[in-house]
Parts: sequence; structure tokens; C-alpha cells
Amino acid sequence: GVETAKINFAMDPLHKFAQQVSLVSTPYDYAGNPASVAQLLGVSESDPAFNFASYDIGNFVYFPQVPADKFRLGRAYFMGYSTPLPLSIQGTPADTTRPYDILLNAGWNLIGDPFLFTIDWNKVKVVQNGAVYSHSDALANGLIGSSLYSYTSGFYAQSFSIDPWVGYWVKAYQNVSL
Repeated sequence: GVETAKINFAMDPLHKFAQQVSLVSTPYDYAGNPASVAQLLGVSESDPAFNFASYDIGNFVYFPQVPADKFRLGRAYFMGYSTPLPLSIQGTPADTTRPYDILLNAGWNLIGDPFLFTIDWNKVKVVQNGAVYSHSDALANGLIGSSLYSYTSGFYAQSFSIDPWVGYWVKAYQNVSL
């Protein structure tokens, strides 16, 4: 082949996570990737400045313990580091031709957008024991809380949409799925 010299180019990452502690998610699944979340982000696994945690059934779980070892679809994480962190490796996307189920336990849950597009929280369907509820019916039946809460730079913000790359707290009053 022909070699071309003296050409410089830069590739942008899929996403760059802010350096301050934030709630984050990815619209890609990395559960099948052998790399840890630290490796995907180019951080040493022993770097004490890397903070990564999830929340599972009432308890925080910290890197490198499961589920805070890898990015997973529909799940959110608290993440912080001393510099912004680029993510350049694409994982497995969710099938956009069908809904993606996110299981919620009774209590607070950390969730993320499994898709590359924004989801209107008020249009989310809630499933309990096989019965499908609209968002308003799920609220009326005491299944879930009315809004989501994101976290960036030390502040919580109420939200009514689920955006890619952002993580959210959501309250479930019973075990359900979205």
C-alpha cells in the first residue's frame, strides 16, 4: 500500500465525562467487555483519585465491585476524577426497535438512559406483576416517584427527561420495571 506521511488528525471521544463528581451513565453496555470501567477510561485501577460507585438495593457499591466494575445499560453511577475522562470505545447499544426494561427495587434506584436519544419521563411505562401502567397511573397507584434527580458539581436537579450519558435517582415504592 501507499504510505502517507505528515498528516495529523485528532479523533474525538464518544463522550467526555466532567471531572467533578456527577451522576453518569452510558447508552452502551460494556458487561461483555473484559476491560474494567477504569481501563475503558484510561485510568489506573489503583488511582485513588478515581471515584466510581453505584447503588444496589439500599447500599453503595464501589469500584471494582460488581455492579460498579463496568458500565451497564440502564444503570447510573457516581463518578469523579481529577481531570475530565474521555470514553472512546463503543460498547453494545440497546435494540432501539423495542423497549428496554430497567428493573427498580422498592426504594431509591440509580438509572440511566439505555439509548442515544432523550426519553420523556412522563411517557415511561411502568410494569408491575405483568400489568402495564402509564406514568400517571403508576403515580396514582403509588408505584414510583413523580420525578428524577440528576447530580452535577455538588448539586441535585429535578428532571422530567432521561438524557444519554446522565444518571438519575428515581424512587420506586414497589418492585417494578420501566
